[in-house]
Amino acid sequence: MRHDRFLQAILAAVGLLAAAALAIYFIHMNSQTYGAEDTPEGVVRNYVLALQQQDYDRAYTYIAEQRDRPDFENFRLDILAQDNEILNTGLQIGEVRLLDDQAIIELNIIRRDSRFLGDMQREAQQALLIRDQSGAWKIMEMPYPFGYGTALQQTGDAAADEPDL
Repeated sequence: MRHDRFLQAILAAVGLLAAAALAIYFIHMNSQTYGAEDTPEGVVRNYVLALQQQDYDRAYTYIAEQRDRPDFENFRLDILAQDNEILNTGLQIGEVRLLDDQAIIELNIIRRDSRFLGDMQREAQQALLIRDQSGAWKIMEMPYPFGYGTALQQTGDAAADEPDL
């Protein structure tokens, strides 16, 4: 009898610890907040966070004013076409190289395999940012799936590979 009570107490303690760990995990799961925007890596981090939180208005503000910049509605539609891929892709920010008013950031794109407990795939990429006239860092180029226009480019690339009938 005494051993049964001891075993029950141990199981109850393990159960409480597991429940507390799960509660902490779910409370902090989506608690990332935006950081400083005065560095190129801060802009990239905030841009990706805005995309993952589906805050497209904020994400659009990080895009540099340039000739091929889409209007907001086309940007939003393009990002929505890649939404599942964005949510299943992580980003690790690496070395930042500053060249006057430009910055090249080394990135590791981390994709989850679609299988349960599947492998992670890492791919080295780069982001290009420029400093605008106000001194703020803006994104010129981001790799797939975080770059705008990439869903349209992929569709175009796939269509170009198909033979003409």
